[in-house]
Amino acid sequence: MAQQDRISNAGVAVVGGVGTVLLLVIVLGLQVLYYSMTEAEQARKESPVVSPALAADITQQRERLSGYRVVDPAKGIVAIPIDRAMDLVVRENGSTSPEEKGREAPGVK
Repeated sequence: MAQQDRISNAGVAVVGGVGTVLLLVIVLGLQVLYYSMTEAEQARKESPVVSPALAADITQQRERLSGYRVVDPAKGIVAIPIDRAMDLVVRENGSTSPEEKGREAPGVK
């Protein structure tokens, strides 16, 4: 005679419950890992620490933009600070836009 297979309802409930708890623990663990890695990466990207070579390059560029210097002494070409140059351009061209002065923009007829 054939033997019947019986599935225990309590066994199914235990396996289902353990599987559900295990799944929740794995999902929560992965979320914690994701957020901690994201926070660490964000902190690394926003870190003010720069390499010494990059810091030296940035300092040199800022000095060139903010100081007076002779570019070509034979031709009498000098460089002025960028802020001063912008002020001179605004003063020379006026502080209003072409539309405010009633002029047409270049290339518009």
